[in-house]
Amino acid sequence: MENEQLIQGYFNKSLSHAENAEVLRLLANDTVFKTQFNDYKNVQAAFKLNEKEQLKAQLNNLGQKSARPYTKSVFRKVAVFAVASCLIVSLFYVNSRNTPSALYDHYYDSYPNVYQPIVRGNDTTENTKAFAAYENKAYLKAQEEFENLLETTTDHNITFYYAMSLINQDKIIEAKSILDSLKTKQHDFLAEVYWYSALINIKTENTKEAIQNLGELKKLNTQFKSTEISELLQKLN
Repeated sequence: MENEQLIQGYFNKSLSHAENAEVLRLLANDTVFKTQFNDYKNVQAAFKLNEKEQLKAQLNNLGQKSARPYTKSVFRKVAVFAVASCLIVSLFYVNSRNTPSALYDHYYDSYPNVYQPIVRGNDTTENTKAFAAYENKAYLKAQEEFENLLETTTDHNITFYYAMSLINQDKIIEAKSILDSLKTKQHDFLAEVYWYSALINIKTENTKEAIQNLGELKKLNTQFKSTEISELLQKLN
């Protein structure tokens, strides 16, 4: 379920027990979600306050108007205000979903270890130590192990995973430099290099370069993230 659906469901009291628990977990651990939650809460509170004030003003004028015209007028204005409120909330979420940070968070996922899957009980080699740390999401240790490996090898596949260990620590500027260097090298992850480069461009608000990277990725004619590429190009253009 998307963030905005969770948030709206929470305030509408339409979530399941598990979904309510997920909202609480995200509030505690996801700063982007917490910001969206608080923004929606503030917008809802403002709408309720405005509606209350408008109704109060109408009631204060009750003695000056006949009951029948007043009733029609009040309900007409409340209906218009309700429609406007829905439109504003909808626009707010459309815009918030397309911010650079929101787009990055929506499309980013950590790339799995498909280069050297770990066989448990056989973790003596330097390569295995690095990839085991990566699989265990110990990204700082993975970064250090990959750095040690790259002192004695020019395996560009390992360089790719070194960049991934940096991205997973939000060290995106360092990672971008490495990914850019891999675009002209021989390795197994060229499509992935362009994809993650584009995501970094989006997060750093470099839309032009993001579109270029997605375009190059599309030229590779690969099935990797084909749907997501089309979606992002549509949103960025």
